[in-house]
Amino acid sequence: MGLLELYFKIVKLPELDGVSGEVQDILVERIERGHHLVEIEDIAYALGMTKRTLQRRLNHEQEVFKEIRELVRLNFAVRLLAEEHLKIDEVADRVGYKDRTTVTQSFKRHLGASPRDVQKAVKGIY
Repeated sequence: MGLLELYFKIVKLPELDGVSGEVQDILVERIERGHHLVEIEDIAYALGMTKRTLQRRLNHEQEVFKEIRELVRLNFAVRLLAEEHLKIDEVADRVGYKDRTTVTQSFKRHLGASPRDVQKAVKGIY
């Protein structure tokens, strides 16, 4: 994957509408403020609904909470790797991944590259 292709794949979160967009916005705000252990119950409460209602509304929009949260974490992790001189373990901790292995698996699954490769590719982009 070339640098430009990788950049466009990770630079922006998908534009979500409806409750999915609201969930994404809350997740971005909370994760970036350091509340990285955000669960669906927290978001449902913030939106004034039950967990089950939120799940149904996301399902109606063909979205899944865990996937939205994963993409928000991944986007923030990429920005941290690009902007700051952090080790991958530090980035994993700041965005809510369990450990270096989990963040590496997420990067490979969604971006097709390791965090180190992504860090090299995006250094200075943000």
